[in-house]
Amino acid sequence: MVPLDGSTLSEQAVVPAVALARATGAELVFTEVVRIPIYGMEMGGIGYGSVHYAEAFSTELQEEEAAKYLMAFVENAETAGLKAQAKVRTGNPSIQIVDEAAAPGSVIVMATHGAGGIKRWMIGSVTDKRFGLLTDLSS
Repeated sequence: MVPLDGSTLSEQAVVPAVALARATGAELVFTEVVRIPIYGMEMGGIGYGSVHYAEAFSTELQEEEAAKYLMAFVENAETAGLKAQAKVRTGNPSIQIVDEAAAPGSVIVMATHGAGGIKRWMIGSVTDKRFGLLTDLSS
C-alpha cells in the first residue's frame, strides 16, 4: 500500500513500492485519505472558521479529485506489468492507512514529511500515529 497526499515528497515512496511489488508479485494499492472538514464556531460575536451549518459537509469533490490523481499511478504500474488499484478513503489519515493495510502480509510504503525536533514533538507525524503500528524507516 502506498499512501499519497499529492505532495512530491509522498510520491517518493512510489519507486521503492514498485520495486517491492515487482520483486514479490504483490498488488500495489495507491491510496489517498481525504480529511473530513473541521469547522469552528462563533464565540463572542467573532467567527472562527464558521460556516453556515445548513451547507453540506460533502467531501465528494475532493474524493473525485483524489481518485483521478491516484489513477495516474495505477495506469503507470499496469503499464509496467504490475497489478494495481486506487482506493480513496475519508477520515483521519493515520487511522485510515492502518485500517486499509490491516490484511495479513500487507506492507505500507510511505514517505515522511521530515519534521524533526520540536515540530515533530508538537505536531507529530502520520507515521508516528496508531500506537506505533507504523514504523518510520527514515531514521
